[in-house]
Amino acid sequence: TFSKRSYKEQISAEEWAHAADHAFDAVCKEAQKHGKKIAGFKLMYDQVKGPGQVINGTHLPDGWFQEYLHTRKVRIVHLVREAVILNLASSFQTAANAKQLNLNGSNTHHTADPKSVAARGHTEKFPFTDQHLPLLHAKEREHVHWLHFLRRTGLPYHYLSYEDLMSHRRDILVHMALQFLGVRNMVSYPKLHGGFLRIHKFDCEGRIANFKKVKRLLHGTMSARACRILALKDFE
Repeated sequence: TFSKRSYKEQISAEEWAHAADHAFDAVCKEAQKHGKKIAGFKLMYDQVKGPGQVINGTHLPDGWFQEYLHTRKVRIVHLVREAVILNLASSFQTAANAKQLNLNGSNTHHTADPKSVAARGHTEKFPFTDQHLPLLHAKEREHVHWLHFLRRTGLPYHYLSYEDLMSHRRDILVHMALQFLGVRNMVSYPKLHGGFLRIHKFDCEGRIANFKKVKRLLHGTMSARACRILALKDFE
């Protein structure tokens, strides 16, 4: 899939567009094979290669990317993990799991096997320190830069956070996203469930070592707000 492709830093707009179209065609064919009526694919910030400019550490593409999106009438669902500190924890814990359990490829990040989930359940918490703050700030700025960039495209845009998807409002928010994408008659649709199982705890305290001390380091960050939300009792 496109999300698994690695790209060299220097790539032409035409080469990128060709690779993206090829990947999406493959996704659509696979979806049709399984009788699906709607298909899309996840595109990470750092996978948008090609001519662009670096703004405060974030690489943003030039006008060719907006033209690509407009030509193909793309609808943008901007899915953001606001608790950036948990992104850092995931990288740390995934690497630890891969080493301990000899994992490789896509199964280092996802699994549908309860036994694999149980085996990974004892991974040590992420030891966040003030030395990680520059990276956390950079990743949070990246979210903000892309949010402004995508909103300025003039294309249909829908913002959704991972934190919202873990709340009691998940089902209604998912249905709102599907309505945004053009799916109609949502009342007749059953609850949506993914094929993967949760590997780690969802809250910051369950993932970050000495989190009470770390909270002071996070003051004023996007992660601090998201961690407070995840600590609410109405999350599952």
